[in-house]
Amino acid sequence: MGTYTLPLVGESQYQDAIRCASPGDGVRLAHESGNAHDSRAIRVDDITGRPIGYVPRDSWFTSAMFDQGVDVAAEIKAIEGGDGARPMLGVVLTVYTAQDARARLATPSPASAPPAMGQIVEHR
Repeated sequence: MGTYTLPLVGESQYQDAIRCASPGDGVRLAHESGNAHDSRAIRVDDITGRPIGYVPRDSWFTSAMFDQGVDVAAEIKAIEGGDGARPMLGVVLTVYTAQDARARLATPSPASAPPAMGQIVEHR
């Protein structure tokens, strides 16, 4: 299917973790089925397992994950903001789907990278 850009939401709660993350870091995708606000919530964790934000509820990505069962892998594309015009840091992901995700997951990763990502790697 391809490679896409996906901005996260809810980052204001995770500024400390975002400050420790870097573009190129892999991320983990966690389905929070018990989330009181959204039973299809997808939390995004950094390489150490700390949350850095959420996939937007109405995103194409949520539909692809839950309704279509598309294989995915993701990494941090950019960390934006943190200045006078936009004091909070925001995170933008690069998302690899289908064949691109399988190729990305088959590539050996550095020791600091998270476990391989496919679908959603953990459920809470």
